[in-house]
Amino acid sequence: MWANSPPFVNPVEVSNDLLSGPISFEEASAGDCLGNYTVGSFSCIDVVVTFSGSTFGTLATWFLPSVLLLIASWLHFWIHGSWSVPRTASAAVPFFLFAILFVSFSSTVFLYYGVR
Repeated sequence: MWANSPPFVNPVEVSNDLLSGPISFEEASAGDCLGNYTVGSFSCIDVVVTFSGSTFGTLATWFLPSVLLLIASWLHFWIHGSWSVPRTASAAVPFFLFAILFVSFSSTVFLYYGVR
């Protein structure tokens, strides 16, 4: 089908939704290929799509809250046992605080990016 097309027919169309957002569309290149299958050889289209995104955005969204949650969950090991606050409360309060922040922050990020 593509072999009989005019030379300027582009088999890849880019949606306008891909041009905005945290992950940006860089380029798409298409080429012809020949697929050898058990039932025969068929023509196909080889498409390479390139996206780019911010590494800091991924770190700020997932890695940093996870590290803070891990540190908060281990705080009770360093708190002295003779203090008036029991160790279970000292472990549970920071853990649940960071867990709630992580879940609420992630849900707002998902809504911003259009993930439901």
